[in-house]
Amino acid sequence: MVVIRGASSGLGEATARYLAQHGAKLVLGARRLGRLQAIAKELSLVNDAAVQTDVTQYAQVTRTAALVAAYTALPGRTTWPATDETLMMWPQR
Repeated sequence: MVVIRGASSGLGEATARYLAQHGAKLVLGARRLGRLQAIAKELSLVNDAAVQTDVTQYAQVTRTAALVAAYTALPGRTTWPATDETLMMWPQR
């Protein structure tokens, strides 16, 4: 599973679309929930894959962390947090 913050636009959205095309299981986080839900629906993600996450709001961050913990507790699940910083480490093709 890949957790993408800032997934409602820009690099985050592009990353979500790319990884979804390649079969990744995604959790999308950003402040704009309506936009996240539209992207999740377009990418055929599960209902709880779009999580409103404003990193300045403690309750939203802990809710996202709980969702990620629940997914990763399942057998065979791993998590890779995708952030702007990790995008810079992707190999160039």
